[in-house]
Amino acid sequence: AEAGAEPEEAWLYLKANCERSLGRLEAAADSYADLLARFPSSEVHAAAGYERVLVAFSRDRHEEALAYGKELVPAPGVEEELLWILAESAEALDRFGEATNFYERIVDEFPNQERAPIALFRRARLTEAQGAAAPASVQYRRLADRYPDHALAPEALYASGALRSSADQLEEALADWRAIMKRYPAFERGEEVLFQQALAEIRTGQAKASMTTLGLLLERWPSSTRS
Repeated sequence: AEAGAEPEEAWLYLKANCERSLGRLEAAADSYADLLARFPSSEVHAAAGYERVLVAFSRDRHEEALAYGKELVPAPGVEEELLWILAESAEALDRFGEATNFYERIVDEFPNQERAPIALFRRARLTEAQGAAAPASVQYRRLADRYPDHALAPEALYASGALRSSADQLEEALADWRAIMKRYPAFERGEEVLFQQALAEIRTGQAKASMTTLGLLLERWPSSTRS
């Protein structure tokens, strides 16, 4: 228990933590709830509240995780983790607007944390799932521009290019295909990217450029069935 806590609340906090560690999640949830109700001014209140959110999330009680998490003033050091849980819970409940907002907060408030580019990718994916192709493309590109060294950067450009191509925004799609091959020549789906690039060049009247692209495709993938 945290230093300074009164004996009974300290014991309750220890009991709840032990139950959670042992996988007795229902009992742990009850113990945290008891502690929070009886000792609202306790020094362990914020920690217990956060751990109650963790227990609800671990039990796939996403409505509870959201409700508890939204009312919680988190202790320093767990704010990003709390936002992630809230985002994932909202997404699990198909509350995409809320999930998008939580992912965006991670990007804005914790831009240098490991989860930030993942949160941005998920934000873009949710926007795409709602049928907003152009805004989703913008978010995918934002990821690639902001986190160019992240493993998701070429995937984000690929997703953006596919969206633009499907919308017949071929010059925009070409910008994404070309950016992938320039920045990430070892991208695992490079063959498909070059093929899509060549198709877009043909469709936009860039015959000479398409021949160059197809030549590069055959040079790198001589057995390709795409050309």
